[in-house]
Amino acid sequence: MSNFNDYWERKRPLTVHELLAELENIEDGNHYKYDVYITPPTDAGNDTDEDSGEEDCQNPDRLNHNQLDAEAELYINDKPVTEENNVEDNTPTTSSIPSNPHKKVRKATSVIQEKPKWVVDDLKNPICENWSESLLPPISLGAENHSLDFFELFMPAQLVLFLVKHTVQYAASKNRQLTVSVEDMYAFLGILYVSGYNVLPRRRMYWEENDDVQNRLISTSMRRKTFEDIFRNLHAADNSVLDPTDRMAKVRPLIVALNRLFMDYAPIEQSISIDESMIPYFGRHGCKQFIRGKPIRFGFKSWVMATRLGYCLQFNLYQGRRVNDKQDCGLGESVVYNFADVLQTHFENLKFSLFFDNFFTSVKLLTTLGERRIGGTGTVRINRTGNCNLPNDQYYKKTERGSYNHKIDEANNILAVRWKDNSIVTLLSNQYGVKPLQSAARYSAKEKKKVYIPPPNVVSMYNKYMGGVDQFDNNIATYRISMRGKKWYMPIIMWMFDTAMNNAWRLARNVGKSLDNLAFRREVGQALLKKYGKLPLRNGPTSNYSYPLAARRNTKHIILTNQLRRRCAVCKSKTVKACSTCQVPLHDKCFSAFHPNN
Repeated sequence: MSNFNDYWERKRPLTVHELLAELENIEDGNHYKYDVYITPPTDAGNDTDEDSGEEDCQNPDRLNHNQLDAEAELYINDKPVTEENNVEDNTPTTSSIPSNPHKKVRKATSVIQEKPKWVVDDLKNPICENWSESLLPPISLGAENHSLDFFELFMPAQLVLFLVKHTVQYAASKNRQLTVSVEDMYAFLGILYVSGYNVLPRRRMYWEENDDVQNRLISTSMRRKTFEDIFRNLHAADNSVLDPTDRMAKVRPLIVALNRLFMDYAPIEQSISIDESMIPYFGRHGCKQFIRGKPIRFGFKSWVMATRLGYCLQFNLYQGRRVNDKQDCGLGESVVYNFADVLQTHFENLKFSLFFDNFFTSVKLLTTLGERRIGGTGTVRINRTGNCNLPNDQYYKKTERGSYNHKIDEANNILAVRWKDNSIVTLLSNQYGVKPLQSAARYSAKEKKKVYIPPPNVVSMYNKYMGGVDQFDNNIATYRISMRGKKWYMPIIMWMFDTAMNNAWRLARNVGKSLDNLAFRREVGQALLKKYGKLPLRNGPTSNYSYPLAARRNTKHIILTNQLRRRCAVCKSKTVKACSTCQVPLHDKCFSAFHPNN
């Protein structure tokens, strides 16, 4: 504890990161209990795209970078912690490090763990063998099939019937009379998808007859009132049997059904990315999140597992820490474990390699994945490297772009790498090593030209496969359903409909269809409206007269007066005149129009 004794000679107090590093280096035979008090950090207006740490965090590995850079205060329990005496004594000793006494403090108890032994070496034994080809699902569809066939895999008639059932049930609970068929619900989905690429400021404008906004395909497929009734009552669960502990119970049945379909028809690959996806929402709800620096800052957060090109394999909505969540691991670790369980359940004989960012990555996570024979690669925060003493940022400021250092924990087969690019990045992996070095093109402002730098293999693999969820977000955001509802769960349901469309397109591309995202959505939207849409009845009474045109031409017709007052077969206005032969009510002015060449 030389740094502690020299503290008073320092010009600034120790940070949390420095203090924890000193504690991990202590050879403490008596196992004293250390309490670290953290002064509340300030962001100084800096924006970040990282999530903050968990509230009331008791694990130093889960602190964010602002907390690690904050000033710290150490309290040492004089009484050693033994099996017979494991009682906490909060009496502070005189070896405490002062901090600002006017600031509130947050308590975090450090956990003494066995430190990994890091040596300078490269990863030689990946966790699982590489297989590069994509495995297609057992379906008979090919490039010659219509786009609607792929869409109906993810939105089958059984699932649509489920939506119809609960939509009608909800309307009945509100004393509303609603009659909806499976065909009506398919046509309803078609209108939603058309609104994604043909956006109008108000949804009622799709049924207007004005030349600037008229959409004949929509207006001739479903009446506006029918659409509004379905949109108003759309439901995916029975409100009488909702789980009170599940804050997403209103959409849980649809989540379960879609996740099962996504796995059944997945073009599965070995390298899979795990990340968060935001669903835009600006109303009030306890699960709404705010993440600074994201393209979508306000909304619901969904954990997504996706392939490299954006096929969503699984998703689950974040609703905060729950009582039944695993308490022996962090939030990010539990998300990865749950997705890994799904993969190993559906594909028992396949070995996967997962990619994630610094919100999820830790030495503990990669150790556990290695025990389950699952590869893992991710960027990592500096306090989760298992005390791997790689050079600090000051060292890399003096080195060239592309320089790196690496070490390996041989016991757990985990590689740690720090590499300098535009910024300094740290990665952990149990699947990829440093060699062979790759080549990456960068623009050099100093030399005014493109230069090539040699990134480690693990960095290249991370850059290649980590962007699957970002690609998935981009696919949806480009032609997102534009119709909004006032209920909190409507954005989630619309997002799930968009996810089903995205997966249908990605599957079609995998089997050889060459349509891009827009062309595929247009083809599906038009097919839904033409196949399932119903021509609405005209407003007001309609004429039931149907007289062959040939008979109207070849027969002698005379106008009769003083007939029963009925509507004219041509202009629909009432008249007391009619044709003697056709027995059709007609005005004098409409007689010649009804009887051509007569």
